[in-house]
Amino acid sequence: MKVNGLWWVALLIVVFVGRTAHADPPEAKASPLPSGDLKAEEEARKPADSPKLFIVEKDGKRYAQIRQGGKVIESKEIGPATSKAQPLKSSKFIRVRRSAKDTKKIVALQTNSVRYKNDSGITIDLIGAVHVGDRNYYEGLNRQFEKYDTLFYELVAPKGTKIPEGGLKRSEGPLAILQQTMTLFLGLSHQLDVINYNAKNFVHADLSPKMLKAEMAKSGDTAMTMFLDVMATAMRNQNLKANPAAGGGLSLETLALDPHSVKLLMAKHFDQMEDPTTAFGGAFGNLVISARNKHAIEIIKQHLKTDGDKKGKLAYGVFYGAGHMPDFEKQLAGMGFKKAEESWRDAWDLQNETRDSVGDLLKALKLLEQAAQGLQ
Repeated sequence: MKVNGLWWVALLIVVFVGRTAHADPPEAKASPLPSGDLKAEEEARKPADSPKLFIVEKDGKRYAQIRQGGKVIESKEIGPATSKAQPLKSSKFIRVRRSAKDTKKIVALQTNSVRYKNDSGITIDLIGAVHVGDRNYYEGLNRQFEKYDTLFYELVAPKGTKIPEGGLKRSEGPLAILQQTMTLFLGLSHQLDVINYNAKNFVHADLSPKMLKAEMAKSGDTAMTMFLDVMATAMRNQNLKANPAAGGGLSLETLALDPHSVKLLMAKHFDQMEDPTTAFGGAFGNLVISARNKHAIEIIKQHLKTDGDKKGKLAYGVFYGAGHMPDFEKQLAGMGFKKAEESWRDAWDLQNETRDSVGDLLKALKLLEQAAQGLQ
């Protein structure tokens, strides 16, 4: 018996997406009217305190501005920008690493840290993550986080929530139990158990449960409508495949007794995922990714504004699930940040492993039984 694609939806959501006064926009470059325009040249020869006409291109539009003494007196849109901006090539934030000797063999699941820099020298690193991974993966991230002036992190929790060393006490809700089951069965650690959220440079940049609920209400969504939307999207994607079995299925026997094969198949799904905002359904993508990203960007802008007077070059980090990063990247581009470099890190070691799968399975089944009781 094969397990269809819908079974993977819950696993992908938990691991990939997670459970969980603005800064002024970059100043547009103003240029005098093109050479040959006599009126422009005459204006340019006037005293410095005389009004001057400038043509400004900003956000894909062209503006005529009257400036005097360094201030804009009047600005009017006159059409689209004459120079077309090059389309942003999206970065990849999650991939599989293959063996150098045998390219068919997958040896690790990796996440990416991509650095962006603006004209002022400020850097922002988008640190894509999976929410369950090898313990040494999170320990390496802890060391990386120490290098930032400010590290913005995701966690749908009330403002001021403190995460004790060793992680939050797990709730007994079905989703929390599913996460515990996954970490146990797959032999991985949850980021809340390893990441040091009490570091002095950590800043919470996510919605609270109350804010998340309010965002859901705006679109008329509930937990049930979002769940159904995710299921429907998964079914559509399955139906659109020319060969539904192309991705390979797992027998129930393998699913139960071979966690390594489960991890390999999940890694392949991550590697092939193109647009996280639509992969799980429109409502889910708009709320869980777009709405939370928007809130995080507002907090980042506030820090950019208040930290602007500090001496030296600022280094920020944004620690969110890899599924959030393509949207973050687009927003940073709109703020004047350009991609500078990237660095990949192994999140899952996918070399052959030997574990007490039967023992772990029995523990996992006990947790799933608790989850089933919670849904009754």
